[in-house]
Amino acid sequence: MLSFLIRRTSLIAVIMSLLFIYVSSNANAQETDVGQTSILFYGSVDVSAFYNHTNKTITGKAPIDSFDIGVNTEDTLFGAKFNYLKISALLELHPSDSFEDVFRRYFVSYNFTDDLSLTLGKNYTPSRYSEHFPQYAMNANQLMSFGTIAEIRAPLASVSWKGLTFAVIMEGEPNVNTTEFPTDLFQESQFLPRFEASYFLQSDNYDFKVYGGYSNYQFRFYTAPDSDFYNTHNIDSYHIGVGGMYDFGLVYIAASLFAGQNLSIWGGVYDINKTFTDTEPFYNRKERQFDSVFTISGALALGFEFNSLLKAHIGGGYTVSSRTLFERGQPSAQYSAFINMPITLTEYFEIIPEISIVEQSSNTNGAYAGAEYYGGIYFRAKIN
Repeated sequence: MLSFLIRRTSLIAVIMSLLFIYVSSNANAQETDVGQTSILFYGSVDVSAFYNHTNKTITGKAPIDSFDIGVNTEDTLFGAKFNYLKISALLELHPSDSFEDVFRRYFVSYNFTDDLSLTLGKNYTPSRYSEHFPQYAMNANQLMSFGTIAEIRAPLASVSWKGLTFAVIMEGEPNVNTTEFPTDLFQESQFLPRFEASYFLQSDNYDFKVYGGYSNYQFRFYTAPDSDFYNTHNIDSYHIGVGGMYDFGLVYIAASLFAGQNLSIWGGVYDINKTFTDTEPFYNRKERQFDSVFTISGALALGFEFNSLLKAHIGGGYTVSSRTLFERGQPSAQYSAFINMPITLTEYFEIIPEISIVEQSSNTNGAYAGAEYYGGIYFRAKIN
C-alpha cells in the first residue's frame, strides 16, 4: 500500500512540477533569464535481431534454434528533462502492456544547493553500475546478474550530497524457496523498505562507485492451514559492491564486483532458466528454518575506439551462489560473455553486431545446467 501511494504521489508531483515550470517560464518570459529554464527531449528506438541456440541440457530434448527480431521495449523510450530555478523533473516513457509500467522513469528534484538535492519518484537505484558493460543480447542485458546488480529502477525517495546518495526504496519482492514446505502453511507477514546508499566519484577520464543495501523481512510458519499458531523467521538481505572505469583515450577498462546475501529482493541473480532460485533463502525442513544464500559476482569489460565510426567492446562476468557461505549444498556457478562492434553511421543511428554466451556450469544440485548462444545485430535510432 505504501509503495502504491509513493508511486502515485511521485507521479503527480512530476506532472505538477512540469506544469509549474511551463507556466512559470511563460509567465516570466520577459523577466526571467532564458538560462534559468531548459527543456530537453530525448529518446531512442531499439530493435534486436538475434539467432539463439539453446542446448539440450536446458530443453531436456533436442537443442532449439530460433531467430527473434523485434523492438526491445525495455530500452525503447521517449523522455523529457525540465529545469527551472531549483526545480528539475524528468518524465520517461516506454512501450508496455501495463499502463503503470509505461512510465519508465519519473521524478522531481529540489536542489537546495549545488551539492544537496532531494528526489522523489521512480529512478535508477544507487546500486546501479552497468553502463560500462554494453551487452546487447537478452534485451540489452548489460551483464546484469553476471557482475552487475539486476534491479535498476524503482520508486524511491533519495537525498544526494556531493557524491553521496541515500535512498529508501518502496519496492521489492522477498522471494523465498519453499519447495520443502507446503505453501498453504507459509505466509509473508512483514516487509520493510529497502535501503541503499552509494558514493560516486567522477572525472573526465574515470569514475568510481561504492554501493550497498539492506532490508529485512519476516515469514510465518503455520502448523496447519487454518491454525492460529505459527513460528516466525526473520531474513536479512544485503549487498555491498564496488565498480570503476578508467579511460586511457582510445581504450577503456571497467570492472565491477559485488557480494551479498539473499539477493532475490534486489532483483535477484538470474540463472540459465531466468529464475531467481539460486539467490532465494532456502527452507531447511530438518532444522525448521531458512538457510541464507550467499552470492559473489564480478565483471570485466574492455572498450576500444578505432575512430568516430567504429568501436569494439568485449566483456564477461561470473557469479557463484551457495547456501550459508558455502557450508551446505553445492555452489551454483554461471557466467556470461560478449563481444560486439558498434558502427556509428550518424550521431542518430547505430548498428551493433554481437556474439554472446550464457552458461551455468553447475546448479544447486552440482549438475551442469546448460548454455545459450546468441549472435545477431542490434539497431538503435536515437534523438538527443
